[in-house]
Amino acid sequence: MLNNLQDWLVSPATAVVFCAGCGYVFRNAIARYFTKSIEHKFDEKLARAKAQFQAKEGEIERISAFIASQKKKIGKHCSLQKDCMLVKAL
Repeated sequence: MLNNLQDWLVSPATAVVFCAGCGYVFRNAIARYFTKSIEHKFDEKLARAKAQFQAKEGEIERISAFIASQKKKIGKHCSLQKDCMLVKAL
């Protein structure tokens, strides 16, 4: 009975000590791995956000240019004083 109990205690204890020793020896490598992994994910999300921002910024510039060109067109073809006042208000 005592021999069987030793087997139950020694085997898991050896495994725990071995895993703890490996973790201690490779702690810097493990920390570097997780740091680089998180950094990579953050860089990907940041690049995606920058691309979306630039796309929206370009869209805003195109809309602004379109509005400016339409104001010029309307201003040239304005026949009534009332219409011209509306264009200037924009």
